[in-house]
Amino acid sequence: MDKQSLLNDVVKLYRLCGKPNFMEGTSVNCEISLNEEVNLLINAIYKQNGDVFGSFKCDGEYIDFTEQKLTIGQNLTFKLNIPVIGHKLFFNDVDDLITKYTGVKKGILPDSFYLIEEDYLTTETNEPEKLV
Repeated sequence: MDKQSLLNDVVKLYRLCGKPNFMEGTSVNCEISLNEEVNLLINAIYKQNGDVFGSFKCDGEYIDFTEQKLTIGQNLTFKLNIPVIGHKLFFNDVDDLITKYTGVKKGILPDSFYLIEEDYLTTETNEPEKLV
């Protein structure tokens, strides 16, 4: 599994869902209307790590989306569990990253991470000043 690819896809889906608030820092409840981009992201994420999705509703009904075909335009509600691959990938902000990722104290940043408040993903160029 490619950690960066999974993180990129989860962040894209999180952003498309309007960046909902985290519950205890490990998951978010998402609500979105299914379009082609969302459908592709859900399938790509599931193929990489099926545990990323918790409860899943389609038009208000609980479903197993792996067994039921989704249709463009349906309203989806699901729990998005933030993946942990070797280390935490989502951090609240730069201070949270510094506190919770021990390598930072040695001058080492994780290869892949997302900062929620700064809306910064490591593959992007808008690096927060505190990281420079």
